[in-house]
Amino acid sequence: MIPTTRDIAIIGAGTAGCFTARTLTDAGFNCCLIEKSRGLGGRCSRRRVDDDYGIDLGAPELSVGHITNPALREQVSKWLNDGLLSKWIRRTATFANPAKTEPVESFCAVPSMNAWHKDVAKDIACFTGQRAHTLKRLGHHWHIFDENRQLICKASKLVVATPAEQAFTLLAGINDLGFNPSRFGNNLPQYVCALAFPESLQLGADMFRGEHDALDTAVREDSKPSRIRLSEQHEVWVLQSTHTWAQQQAHREHQHAGIDLAIEFCEHFNISAPPRILTSHYWRLARHKVSNVKASSFLWNDVLQIGCCGDWLDGGDIQGAITSSLGLAKKIIMQN
Repeated sequence: MIPTTRDIAIIGAGTAGCFTARTLTDAGFNCCLIEKSRGLGGRCSRRRVDDDYGIDLGAPELSVGHITNPALREQVSKWLNDGLLSKWIRRTATFANPAKTEPVESFCAVPSMNAWHKDVAKDIACFTGQRAHTLKRLGHHWHIFDENRQLICKASKLVVATPAEQAFTLLAGINDLGFNPSRFGNNLPQYVCALAFPESLQLGADMFRGEHDALDTAVREDSKPSRIRLSEQHEVWVLQSTHTWAQQQAHREHQHAGIDLAIEFCEHFNISAPPRILTSHYWRLARHKVSNVKASSFLWNDVLQIGCCGDWLDGGDIQGAITSSLGLAKKIIMQN
């Protein structure tokens, strides 16, 4: 790979990274994304099982009620018009009171959560499978090196859009961003498991959440808009553990934790039909618990031309990631 020089390099192609790159590219900047994984989407990833059947293993939705940022509301309207998002009206209940359901409206990316990210960044250069390891400011450019000290690219400006823990590691030697890790809360782990049942469970709701020691959320995958069914004889549920339960597992293998989540789900709803475990996963950095300290939703140093955005600087969720990215992109655009 021949290293290239860009106006702006964005490290991390999750939600914050992709939407920062999109906003800045539309403003006329020559951007690139640097991503350690094979694909885009970060914690909105999709896992393929049984050939072409895919499951959202990360964030299941973009909640309507939490969107207060006018710029984000405008952007959501555009994504709806472009067909990248669709309204998802689902029946929701708690694990403690599964019979009491209520309709809830949110947004869901179609045909999958990470397809949204791919479409947003479709014309932006992306170096996947490239882990940014070392950052150096030489002359008027940032130089980004991989683990083997090979240059990935050079850029006039640099945005770090990774989870907080990774951002702290990358920027440890740069003291002018006002980094104080304790101010930004902490990362929370989570286990995820997808189950297929031979028939409909008739549970009465499409999503259950809250009031369970092990299960944080259970989502009927094919209740989402534009999702295909695994087959006419199957119903697929995606289970997400509570962060406390995940911490108690002490980084246990995800396959074993997935079995325990399946048992918890079946025992809670008295399900006798044995499920087939399609896939399981361990998110070591599933979500960020933000600090109560009120601060800017992004970080930027005008002298060094480097900044950070991400959910950990705002709400700790997908809405926070997008709000943070829009704020930083606006700052960069206004100074040029």
